[in-house]
Amino acid sequence: MATLAQHPSATLENIPEEISATQSLMPSNLQNEDTKDRERIEELTAAVRSKERVIRELTEERSSLRDRVTEMEEQLQALSTSLLQKERDAEFYQEELGRERLRVQQEMQSLIEEQQSQLNQYESAAGQCVNELQKAQLQVQSLQNKIQESETSNKTLQERLGEMETELCSIRQAAQNQERTIQSLNESLTTKETETQELYQVIEGQNTTMCKLREVAHRTQLQHTQAAEGAEADSIAQLQGQIVGLQSSLFCSQLQLEASQRSHRQIQRTAEDRERAHSRLQSDLEAALQHRETTDKHNQDLRNMVQQLRSELQMKQAQLRENESDRHSEVTARDNTITQLQHSLREKEKLLKVKHTYTHAYIHSVSLSLTSLQ
Repeated sequence: MATLAQHPSATLENIPEEISATQSLMPSNLQNEDTKDRERIEELTAAVRSKERVIRELTEERSSLRDRVTEMEEQLQALSTSLLQKERDAEFYQEELGRERLRVQQEMQSLIEEQQSQLNQYESAAGQCVNELQKAQLQVQSLQNKIQESETSNKTLQERLGEMETELCSIRQAAQNQERTIQSLNESLTTKETETQELYQVIEGQNTTMCKLREVAHRTQLQHTQAAEGAEADSIAQLQGQIVGLQSSLFCSQLQLEASQRSHRQIQRTAEDRERAHSRLQSDLEAALQHRETTDKHNQDLRNMVQQLRSELQMKQAQLRENESDRHSEVTARDNTITQLQHSLREKEKLLKVKHTYTHAYIHSVSLSLTSLQ
């Protein structure tokens, strides 16, 4: 038995030689059953080799899928880092826009105070105010363009992130399917190995029984030869034939019992395999339901987040429009003030010219009067 367990292929090759040596003493039904057992062993061996080859291929494919999952996770991490950096840039631009608006307002207020306190330098101050206002408007427009570009880039990155997550889920699902297939093949391989081991044990038992039958036949022949000299040789030979027949019948009964036991064990193994398959299906179903629940919750969270971001964006846009309207009103008011000041300056200049003309005419008339008096 130790030799059989260590070298099953060698034992399978030696079995036909041992059985062929005793075919003259074996019944025909035993020879047929032994031939079927050998064929069954060859089929099982071929099946085991095929299963091992499939397992190796699936293992290699699983390794490839795992490498791809790792690569996708690295890309996903890089995209997440880039998205975070873009969000930080957007916040920085928002802060810069606020500071720039405050600075423009302060400068405009300073210009207004300077215009009110320094009417003599009105023209230069008005030109400086216009230039500063144009620069501020250009800077605000530039910041708005940068914010819009950042939002567009963030949206693109979010879409790409969603695609990567979907592809990653598909790859993980494929890897799980491959692992379940490998597990099923391993269980099937274990079952086949168990059946092969049982067949080895049955063949070993049959070989042992054949040896015992050969010994009984040999002893019977010796006893028959020794008893042939006596008077009861015929009756002893008949008795020995009956003993051999009973032993053959007992052997057949043992073979039938072993076949029944093998069938019973096969049924039990089939039931256990079905139970394991049912358990796996139940586990897969629970996992799928849990994954679906998690996915729905995640999608709802994403929808809520998108809605919140849209609301915040609308509020910011409304606030920006309000600020732009206020700024436009201020600029219009300042333009009106500048226009009024310019008009007042022109009126004063006209009044000065009229006074100068009147004074010049008065002086001229006085001069004429003095001349006439002289």
